[in-house]
Amino acid sequence: MGFSGIRAVVMIVALVLLVVVVSKFDLPGWIIPVGLIVAGVVVREKRA
Repeated sequence: MGFSGIRAVVMIVALVLLVVVVSKFDLPGWIIPVGLIVAGVVVREKRA
């Protein structure tokens, strides 16, 4: 099972949104990797 282009686009969009939200609302930085993991799981579950 390969890493499809649409999943890559979704992960990049999730990364950008997380960085913007963390910087705008002064949230802790650990939210970024946790959010990316959650986004990856959600995308994976939708494809399965």
